[in-house]
Amino acid sequence: MITHLWENAIASHQVLCLVSNITTFILNIVIFISYIPIFTINITILLIDITTFILNIVIFISYISIFITNITILLIDITTFILNIVIFITNIEAIASNKTKYNILNQENYLIW
Repeated sequence: MITHLWENAIASHQVLCLVSNITTFILNIVIFISYIPIFTINITILLIDITTFILNIVIFISYISIFITNITILLIDITTFILNIVIFITNIEAIASNKTKYNILNQENYLIW
């Protein structure tokens, strides 16, 4: 009788262990499946980060290009300013030269009359 009870206890324990193992296996599958969306979200975030990094590099390069263009425009403006000063001085000299010629012509005309 004690042996029979002992065998029943062992059998019950084995059934409980089997049920526990099956339950643990099912829970592990559920946990694994629940990690799939998290993994997908992490991969998506990683791709977004990589894309953002690449876009930041492109934006940085475009800023360098804009800076170089602005420096070029500044140099063109400085050159234009210097040329305008040269033209202004040349015009003043031309006006002075024309007045001198005009005065000489007037004097000659005056002398002729």
